[in-house]
Amino acid sequence: TSDGIPVQELTGIKFSVGNFRFSKNLLFTYNVGIPNQSLIRVMGVEGTKLAENETYDLLTDKQLKLSRLSGTAPMAIKGDLLYYGRIDETRIYWVNLKTGKKGNERFRDERFEVKKSNFSINDRAPKAENEWINYMFVNSSMRRIIPLDDFLLVEVQHGNMFDGTRSTVLHIFDYGFKKLDEIHLAHTELLNYGGGIVAAAGNEIVFLQNFADATTKSGHYEPGMGFIQQEGRGKKVTIFEINKAN
Repeated sequence: TSDGIPVQELTGIKFSVGNFRFSKNLLFTYNVGIPNQSLIRVMGVEGTKLAENETYDLLTDKQLKLSRLSGTAPMAIKGDLLYYGRIDETRIYWVNLKTGKKGNERFRDERFEVKKSNFSINDRAPKAENEWINYMFVNSSMRRIIPLDDFLLVEVQHGNMFDGTRSTVLHIFDYGFKKLDEIHLAHTELLNYGGGIVAAAGNEIVFLQNFADATTKSGHYEPGMGFIQQEGRGKKVTIFEINKAN
C-alpha cells in the first residue's frame, strides 16, 4: 500500500533466482542455483503460493559456474515472446507464450570461448574458490538479453579481466533475428561506463559506473585483492541510444 504495507506475500521458490520477469499473472524465473534442474520456470499463483506451471531447458554444471557472476542470467519477455540464453553459448532461445511454439537462433561471435574446468562446485576449499573466481572472469559468457522498442540486444563478455583484455560486445538484432550491428566496449571503457547494462527503455540502455578495476600483474585472481570500491568514489550514469539505420 501507499503506507509501505505488503498487499500479498507468495512463497514456493526453492532455488536461487538470477533473473525474474512477470507476464499476465505468471512469474518467470532463471535458475542459477541447482544444476541439472530446470533453467527457466514458469510459476502461477495458487492461493498464497507459487506453483510451477511449465519449465524450459536445464541448468548445466558449466552454466552454473558462470552464473555466479552477478547479472549473468539472460532472459527477457516482450509481448507474447519469452527470450532466454544458455550462458555458455551464443544462441537465443525463444518461446511463444500464446501458441507454445519454440525455436532458437545461433549468432556468431568469434571470440566466444568457454573452457572446461576441473574443480567441483561443491568444493569450498580456498583453492577451489580461487579457481571458480578465475573461471568466471577469464571465460566468455552470455550475460543479458535486452528487448528495446525496435531492437533485441544480447550482451556478451569475453577475455580476461585480470590482464585487461576483458571486453563486452552488444549484439544488435531486429525482431526477425537479423543481425544489424555490434557495439564493442573494451576493459578501459567498462571502467568508465560500468560493469554492464542496469536498465533499458525505449531504444536506450543505461550503464552505471560501479565497476572496480580488477587488473593484476599476474593476469589471474589474487586472493585477498577483493573487489571493493574505494570510499567516496563517484558514480556516473551513461545512456546510449540505439538508432535505426538510415
